[in-house]
Amino acid sequence: MGMFTKKREFLALDIGGSSIKLMELDCRGSKPYLLNASITPLSGNAFSNNQISKKELVAEKLSSALAGRGKQTCSLIVAMPAPTIFTKRVTMAEMDPKELASTIRFEAGAYIPQGVDSVNLDYSILNRKPNGELDILVVAVKNEIVDSFLETITLAGFSTAIVDVDYFALQNAFETAYPELVEKPICLVHIGSRYSFINICKGGTSLFTGNVTLGGASITQEIAKTMGVEFADAETLKLELDETGEAGDEKLLAVIAKTRKSLVTDLDRQIRIMWNASGAESEISHIFLSGGGSLLTNLDKELSSASGVKCELMDPFRSFEIGDDFDKNYIQKLSPSMSIAAGLAIRQFGDKVEGKITA
Repeated sequence: MGMFTKKREFLALDIGGSSIKLMELDCRGSKPYLLNASITPLSGNAFSNNQISKKELVAEKLSSALAGRGKQTCSLIVAMPAPTIFTKRVTMAEMDPKELASTIRFEAGAYIPQGVDSVNLDYSILNRKPNGELDILVVAVKNEIVDSFLETITLAGFSTAIVDVDYFALQNAFETAYPELVEKPICLVHIGSRYSFINICKGGTSLFTGNVTLGGASITQEIAKTMGVEFADAETLKLELDETGEAGDEKLLAVIAKTRKSLVTDLDRQIRIMWNASGAESEISHIFLSGGGSLLTNLDKELSSASGVKCELMDPFRSFEIGDDFDKNYIQKLSPSMSIAAGLAIRQFGDKVEGKITA
């Protein structure tokens, strides 16, 4: 990772269905140095159709989490939810950057259902082929989705420096934490509260991305229904389940096993479909799990057994320098849930020099 000097304080912000994750790094040294990391619970359903529908609630929580921070010198880096993202790989002849941006915007009108005026459009050059053609990834997200995040941040009294995407923030976190595996075919699986997503990548390039409708909240809802308890109590039961899966209420263990099997089946099927569609020749080397839902008892073991691929929890803090003032047990507990925030925190203004077309 290169060295850089920050002109402003950039804080990574991952707004999920059940919590707000914040992270701040100092990246001026040879290793990212962890300055801050926190999770603030969100009560109630703050999202509707992947937009932040309860902006005031989320803004209040965000403002409290950032109490004491200088609003004039602190900007946020935020990620858009994976299910809202439209991506397409295209090949184009190399041309002047302004002409390329104009051509991509024109061509995008043919394959973006909503039309280019209704989306924020961005692109990244993935590869320059020997024949001079460019392999380009085009990314689009509806204006109302982006606006719901930006307006919430503004309500909290802060500004937004960079808008990223869940898929690529997670990949960024992986590549920083596991540089020795970057050239291998890797499957990244993030299990959030509202949804799960998959990013198959190799050599710094995303080969295929996709979503799974099941998330941590689906599992909690099934526990609540089966156990006859409120959602909050079901979440507590899920989190407090003995790590070995051998202790606790038999009824609870049965519903956990049932929902885990359903999630594993869905993930395994989607991974196989996406891998075949990616066109890659070699087999997947590793599966890395992240997100709060990845902590479900024995999920990594069962997915590894079903897929035949080594599966483990991602540790986004693996390559970070962590000071003695941090509680290492707390950091370890946070680890899987902070993967997207970690990928965002590594970003810096101007690090993506190619792309950016807005509506």
